[in-house]
Amino acid sequence: MNIWFTRRTQPYAVLALASGIIAAFAAIIDNYVLHSLIVSPDPLISSLTYTVAGYWSAIPITLLCNRFVGHSVNMRITALTFNKQTQKWAAIAGGVTGIATLFGFIGSKLVDPSIALPLASIYIAYLAIYDVWKLKDWKSRKQGLREIAAPVALVMLGIASASAEPMSAGGISMAAILFIVILSQGSTTVAQTAYKRGVDSTDVGTFFFWRLIWSTVIATISVIVITALTGHSRMLIAALASSFLSLFVWLPLRMVLLYLSEVSRGRAYQAGGPTSEVAILRASQVMLAVPITLLVSNIAPQAFGYVTSDLLIWGTRFLGAALILVGIILLYHRRVKCTPQRFSSARQTRNLK
Repeated sequence: MNIWFTRRTQPYAVLALASGIIAAFAAIIDNYVLHSLIVSPDPLISSLTYTVAGYWSAIPITLLCNRFVGHSVNMRITALTFNKQTQKWAAIAGGVTGIATLFGFIGSKLVDPSIALPLASIYIAYLAIYDVWKLKDWKSRKQGLREIAAPVALVMLGIASASAEPMSAGGISMAAILFIVILSQGSTTVAQTAYKRGVDSTDVGTFFFWRLIWSTVIATISVIVITALTGHSRMLIAALASSFLSLFVWLPLRMVLLYLSEVSRGRAYQAGGPTSEVAILRASQVMLAVPITLLVSNIAPQAFGYVTSDLLIWGTRFLGAALILVGIILLYHRRVKCTPQRFSSARQTRNLK
């Protein structure tokens, strides 16, 4: 009997919020491992090492989670099935997610969590722009763009503030802007759209597993190509060997957290939550970035590499995270105003189920 998530007692909003908070702690582990546990003279090799180790360890851990935890957190989980519709969306979502994860790890290696976490929700603004752009006529698009202009501007201002660095380091983290905001979050936007379609074709556990398989394959091929082109294959193998014991401890914990986060997000979709609304609710995690980074850095100063002690920088980053969250919430309300029919359709879906 499911005692955690029931449609009657837990609406999709609660599931989406839980998914975001759990994912935040998984992201903190990512940043800690990249900065403290994987030893390599090349930051790129550290990111590639974690990508390969993370994905391949995730497969057996996900199977174990499906077997022993799945029935407790997901009412619709079944034995793993294979069908063309599921594979199509799993291949799209998984392949793009693999690329997005790789870029995200490269960006996270170069900055601390107070920057990485807020920027990891920017894809929501991209989703809102996509929702407007796919409207059929130009008049509707123009009206929609007017509605979202101010919230998107707040998000963009928040990006600049959340990426603040000391002036000696250039004033703003261009690495974070390139790898996280543009490459990783742009890819995540595509993956999220496919994810919603995928979980509608099967149960959450099955789709999560097949998406993971495709992500692992694409990410591994990408890593092999990059290391072959740069001549760093031996360095990658050495980094994997030297960090094996540390990763053996932290990767299972990270993967269990991600599993619970993904299952919660999938259940939120199945409970009638539209893609953009679920994404917006998950974005609550951005406000955890600064306090968690400060807390962990005080306990273990080298956990995230060098972390500035400049109070002005911390205040600017916190303001940036707040602006991103406010902009995302405003996007939510503006889109609700423009497209109220989404709510009626969601309710009808839940009633039919």
